[in-house]
Amino acid sequence: MNSAAVAARDQLLGVWKLISFEVFGDEASGSKLLGAPLGPTPVGRSIFSPDGYLSFILADSEPSKAFKSTVPWLMAKDEDLGPLARAMMSYSGSFKIVSDEAGQLTVVTTVHISLDPSWTGTEQVRRAQILEEDGKKILVLRPAQMGTMANGVAGIPVLTWEKMPTNDVFKS
Repeated sequence: MNSAAVAARDQLLGVWKLISFEVFGDEASGSKLLGAPLGPTPVGRSIFSPDGYLSFILADSEPSKAFKSTVPWLMAKDEDLGPLARAMMSYSGSFKIVSDEAGQLTVVTTVHISLDPSWTGTEQVRRAQILEEDGKKILVLRPAQMGTMANGVAGIPVLTWEKMPTNDVFKS
């Protein structure tokens, strides 16, 4: 791992809060917004651990509010759970950071478990930018390949995350 990748790894470690998940027509600045797969107010967390593992969970905040079942999740009807599952994405695995000669950072994840079983055992590749905006650390992740939304429209997904403060509850 080169020095840029090591520095990026150190900045990535910790917990990030999802700010937006949008799909654009192409990578050009000001490109046409095609959609927001998890709605206008998605929720999510990404956790990058020092021992090389990460976990992502993202969801549309609206379907979970509409879930009114009076039975526990495991006993709910499939037709009640389907809309909730489709409004959520999650995966976990080991990761590495790669930095090319131009300084482009890439996060490569070997997926160990995923809500979408077709991702398990694959590599998920994300181009990464770490920025500072208004005193906040911002992470922008773009999959290396085009994505297709549920409506069949293809585009470039862009996920924007804000670094969460350290939870000092366990410090003595």
